[in-house]
Amino acid sequence: MSNPEDLIRDEVEYPAQTQQLQKHYMRSQDNQRSLLSIRTRLLELQTTQHTTSTATEKSQPIPTADLPDESFDNPVIGQFRQPLDIHPNRQRKNTMRTWYRAALIAVLCIAILGSLWYALLQLPHQAGQPVQPHKTPQQDSSILEILTMTMTSPTSGWGVVVTAQNETMTLAHTTDGGKTWQPFNSIQRQVSRMVTSALDDQTAWIILNTSSDPHAYGSAMRTTDAGKHWTDLRLPPEVQDVTFIDHQHGWGWNINPISQVESSRTIYATADGGTTWHSVSVMDPNRKPGDTVTGALPFDDVLDIQFVTAQHGWAILSALNGIPHAYLYQTQDGGKTWTLQQLPQPASGPISGIHVPMQEDKSAGASLFVRPPQFFSPQTGILSVTSQQNAQSPLKLYLYATNDGGQHWLPLGNTIENEGNLLMLDTSHILLANRTAITPYTLINNQWQKQPSPKITGPITFAIANGSHVWIHTQQTSGKQMVETLYMSSDKGNSWQQILHRTVPPLTLTYP
Repeated sequence: MSNPEDLIRDEVEYPAQTQQLQKHYMRSQDNQRSLLSIRTRLLELQTTQHTTSTATEKSQPIPTADLPDESFDNPVIGQFRQPLDIHPNRQRKNTMRTWYRAALIAVLCIAILGSLWYALLQLPHQAGQPVQPHKTPQQDSSILEILTMTMTSPTSGWGVVVTAQNETMTLAHTTDGGKTWQPFNSIQRQVSRMVTSALDDQTAWIILNTSSDPHAYGSAMRTTDAGKHWTDLRLPPEVQDVTFIDHQHGWGWNINPISQVESSRTIYATADGGTTWHSVSVMDPNRKPGDTVTGALPFDDVLDIQFVTAQHGWAILSALNGIPHAYLYQTQDGGKTWTLQQLPQPASGPISGIHVPMQEDKSAGASLFVRPPQFFSPQTGILSVTSQQNAQSPLKLYLYATNDGGQHWLPLGNTIENEGNLLMLDTSHILLANRTAITPYTLINNQWQKQPSPKITGPITFAIANGSHVWIHTQQTSGKQMVETLYMSSDKGNSWQQILHRTVPPLTLTYP
């Protein structure tokens, strides 16, 4: 509509603004055809109205009644006077101007709607593209050593690592099964101890022990988006370790409680992911370990806690000094009260230190360690007892299994004489990894039988399992360098592949 006769008064008076609007709202071919159709109809309407008006003006003179007259200035009460039309040609011009304005508005509306329609057509296409995950960076050369790692899936896991920057500890995350690790430099701290509690691929808690004062409030951090964002948490005094069963429910405690310090004997709980904590119970220094009366936990040197539901959990009490012993307590009310849970003695004989005191004169070099239960389903789980009566006797491993959610425990298979780091894959597959070899065991006819060992060399310092997937971490010194290797098995230890192998300078950092 660039012809002069197509322009209305506003377009003539404001040519620059009209040109900008036409340039901004480009019209498609469909819009142009629509506008051409509108233009044609308007011209036809204009021709028809103009012809009709001209014929009427020639055939009928303007009535005198339509002219101003003083007799109509003051109408009689009850009489309605028709509005006067002194200038009918001006009315027709106004009518045409109104049509042109309507046409211009229609053009603008069509252009705007066309642009919006195009944008809407493109938006679903762009929004529908899958969000590409960020590319995992190559192995960060600033990582000097992996201290601990916890895998929450075959591809994702969390690890405490040492970085080259002042040789400080921090948390790192992997999304490719341990091939590469991305450290979180934002939480890189000079800490004496770092503890992690990983729930899944996205959620983890980390405790940062930065103060030598055990009575000070501890600091912790939580992430629910794989480390993209962290929330600072304030732990109660004396809390050294935490465990969580879901995003809200968790417990905190001191691993080595002190009888004179009540806060170190207090078990805390949270129902909001660690934002707030409240006291659940306090260990009683007047009760002796092994007390069968239901109530507060007796006081002992070492405390370890594990929960499977918000109400059901276990506490393991053991000795740090003196004659080794260990006791298993169970709670059914979230940790308020505890009951001693008896473990049946195996067929090979009683386990010294488990409900049977060790003889003091024969306990030199003795050791006893009970691991918290590990569940593979809500009803099925395993717990282990490692015992050595004295320095000359072999280290023996006793396994117990439950099929009722931990209400009862029964011996599982025969006693295994072997020293190593125990990895429990399920109720019929375990691994023992020491500094010289990895030994798989399979339960056949209620007997643990050795399987062929993988050819993995080097001192094995750490191992972690996740269902059928197992990771073995080894370190060995080569000259002035340290060689770090990570192996992974996806078939419960039957076959292995090397997924990480690198040489790093030796560390000067000392850590617990």
